Amino acid sequence: MIEKLHASQRLNIRKIIGPLNPIRGFLTITKQTSLSADSPLATSPHLLTIATLMTRKTPEELRSWRWYGRDELRSFGHRSRAKQAGWGAEDYVGKPVIGILNTWSEQNSCHMHLKLTADAVRRGILQAGGHPMEIPVLSAGEMLTKPTAMFHRNLLAMETEEVLRANPLDGAVLLGGCDKSTPGLLMGAFSMDIPVIYMPCGPMMKG
Repeated sequence: MIEKLHASQRLNIRKIIGPLNPIRGFLTITKQTSLSADSPLATSPHLLTIATLMTRKTPEELRSWRWYGRDELRSFGHRSRAKQAGWGAEDYVGKPVIGILNTWSEQNSCHMHLKLTADAVRRGILQAGGHPMEIPVLSAGEMLTKPTAMFHRNLLAMETEEVLRANPLDGAVLLGGCDKSTPGLLMGAFSMDIPVIYMPCGPMMKG
């Protein structure tokens, strides 16, 4: 919604309510203040929508809190497993856990660079205050698949939905491309209905 506002209004948003953080709650207000009567946003038709979208979740409201935050034996086990992976409580407690669903595969030439892309996404999530968790999913592409990767599109959709559902994820970045992995990732994410960003592979070099 911010992109629809006039440039001067965008500057005033940042001045009035502080910098916008796209990961910590997905379009959240990192500093809340009241608007003055003479503010150009006071009469903005987008103000109500912005205020509605930009509500910062408390740690207890995060979906991942069900795994990591509760004072119970099951959550104790999840925290123990996180330590096995090298994560301390300071890495994830109270932070949104953002999955990076990666369709990288050496048999899919348009996805060959997604290892590097995932590393860049990971750094961005960390810089924004989230906790990244990379998860590999099926790479559906027509490059070497016979008779067609179309048979695998719905399989990827089901895998995407269940990976998002079964793990302590508050949101996700979907890394994919091609005309099979793109709808597969998006259909699964839409069915799960949590905040996601789709990051396409981009143009591919010819062989």
